[in-house]
Amino acid sequence: MFFNIIRVLFTAILSLVLWADCFVCVASAAEKRSEPLRMTILYMNDPHAHYAAERIDGGQGLTGGFAKAQTLIGQIRTANLKEGRHTLFLLGGDLLTGTAFSTVFKGAMGVELLNNMELTAMVVGNHEFDYGAENLLKGMKPKAKFPLLSANIKDENGGAVFDSFIVKPLKQDNYSIPIVIMGLTTADTPSISTPKNIGAMRFSSPFRAAEEILADISDDSLVIALTHLGFSVDKELALGFPRINVIIGGHSHTRVEKPLRLGETLICQAGAYSELLGRLDIDFMHGKIISYSGSLIRLGPDVDEDPAIARLIEEYKTRMSPEFERTLCVSDVTLEVSRSEVRSDAPNLLARMIARLMAESASADLALINGGAIRSGFRKGSITLNHIYAALPFDDKVVKMSLKGTDIESVLRKSLEAPMGSGGKLQSFGIDHKITSGGIEISSINGSPFDSSRVYTLAIGEFLASGGDGYSIFGDKGYNRIETGILIRDLLVNYLEGLKTITEKNIESLNVEPRN
Repeated sequence: MFFNIIRVLFTAILSLVLWADCFVCVASAAEKRSEPLRMTILYMNDPHAHYAAERIDGGQGLTGGFAKAQTLIGQIRTANLKEGRHTLFLLGGDLLTGTAFSTVFKGAMGVELLNNMELTAMVVGNHEFDYGAENLLKGMKPKAKFPLLSANIKDENGGAVFDSFIVKPLKQDNYSIPIVIMGLTTADTPSISTPKNIGAMRFSSPFRAAEEILADISDDSLVIALTHLGFSVDKELALGFPRINVIIGGHSHTRVEKPLRLGETLICQAGAYSELLGRLDIDFMHGKIISYSGSLIRLGPDVDEDPAIARLIEEYKTRMSPEFERTLCVSDVTLEVSRSEVRSDAPNLLARMIARLMAESASADLALINGGAIRSGFRKGSITLNHIYAALPFDDKVVKMSLKGTDIESVLRKSLEAPMGSGGKLQSFGIDHKITSGGIEISSINGSPFDSSRVYTLAIGEFLASGGDGYSIFGDKGYNRIETGILIRDLLVNYLEGLKTITEKNIESLNVEPRN
């Protein structure tokens, strides 16, 4: 307790010193400034451990990755230095989860790469908790040479866990102006993450946190909100707080091709998976953006890789088991899993394949899997363990339980009510149902006519079983719970290894409804 008090006092004193410096800067600027502050903000969001360039879209060269991004960042920084423009490089969260790099190195690789890329700041995303709070606080945070920001994450006593904001006084010509960068994380994190990974942390309203920060900011400051809230919430933030000049967002994987201006605020987001680098050029004066331009730059085959970052990525590759590159099987078909497909009410073939494997592993009547558990699909050609980890990055294990028919109806209604694109949309196997004007109509489960009074067995992942995505009904109503210890990912690995080749016939046979 004593050390906590000292820490709080020290933080408060340091903040006062920083703000005092800023106010001096502002006073000086008001007297001397006649030219605008010229700045370039470079940004990425939701890389999900796609650090290396990848062969996509038919294999026409390598696309994306941090080494390609660094080439452009370095070129822009050099050009800006000659022109007297400032450069910031910001990351909108979710550095982790999506490839074997994340599973093996748990954030250490991503942090080291960003250190070498001279990242200005990063907001904490919900997936930063995927390997537990301890990994984030004791593994990633101490190694980062850049601040991890979040104003609305608190410890169990209400104390700050991360910096709420940073202040960077930037000098241009004969004046200086404070740049305030605040971090805001989605308050839904506890419900969309495995509870044990959150620990004792508390997530407050990002709007309330923004209000508290903005209350003390000088009129002449450039205010940047670095958020992991999603595009729709970013728009609410802009309309509610016109004092925010720029929002660099993440979480929803939205490609905002050109900055969206709402009132006085510019909103930017650069898709996901390190495929794009966002660029925003602004001229700023007397608290307002007086001119701007911006775009998303594709990190395509025509962009060279920065040698130093590429070499560091290769060093990490050599530390991984060769097993990840081993071909498990060859696919004659494409099993696509786009975010819009798997997080919708329409069935997805790969999701149904995985759900069937879950049901059979647990000898259950049906299986359900949340759309957010499946992050990518498979294209024609070789499927390696790397591809499996990209598709199923979470260490989610099969749980078997019993559930009454009426409660299964409630689960499906909740999935139907979840917004499109939500990870809480469920994919299923073993249950034949349709969407009607009245909601959900179940015709059969496991090949037998549905009986709402009957008790059924189902297979789900630990995430759903623990109440993830708001499905508390599994904990409240489910019983005869059995922890199988079977990784969902291993089910797919073993199946594909035995299959050797995926054909249209395989897919058709695997997705017919069971079984009696």
